[in-house]
Amino acid sequence: MYWLCERDESVDYDNQRDETYYGRTKKEVLKDRYDSYYGIAPKSLFDDNLDAFYDHRHKIMHGDFDAYFDENIATAEVLFFVLTLHTVLEELEKSTDYERYNTDLSD
Repeated sequence: MYWLCERDESVDYDNQRDETYYGRTKKEVLKDRYDSYYGIAPKSLFDDNLDAFYDHRHKIMHGDFDAYFDENIATAEVLFFVLTLHTVLEELEKSTDYERYNTDLSD
């Protein structure tokens, strides 16, 4: 997600000194870039659930007493990871650097 933020010219670092992007910035860039996952997870479904998922994930990662981690959350985590990876790969294919990254590893 950092890479998506770096490629977006309208986004600046949230912390200039450390050159980092905060979670809210990464989330917004991902929402802007996500299109659809092979028609299975349309943009509206992704956008509606991304905020709730990120809020709960943030609570888990920072030790909030009300946060819990169970099988449903783990499944959602994997789903959002795949959707994020799909978005990054689509952006990579659009980039001018695609040929540089698209190497045949079978040689």
